[in-house]
Amino acid sequence: ALVNRRDAAHPRVVEFARNRRRLVTTQWVLTEVLDGLSDPLHRSRVILMLDALARSPEALIIPASEELFAEGHALYRRHSDKYWSLTDSISFVVMR
Repeated sequence: ALVNRRDAAHPRVVEFARNRRRLVTTQWVLTEVLDGLSDPLHRSRVILMLDALARSPEALIIPASEELFAEGHALYRRHSDKYWSLTDSISFVVMR
């Protein structure tokens, strides 16, 4: 939503980004974002965003790991009644 100006959530995400202190995300989430915005129309902006995040002292990108994958997968399995993606489950593990 931050990169795609046509996304309905774009204005709210831009406002949130202006007021945040620190961004914490994972390589799993970034993979999902890049997958979702792989259209050549968005690709140059997404690459710029990823480069800016990698350089930013205000961004913490949690690396993908086998351990994090396993913990996220276990959470995903325990909550089979939910619509959470595996990436969502991994994010919940990180938030804990």
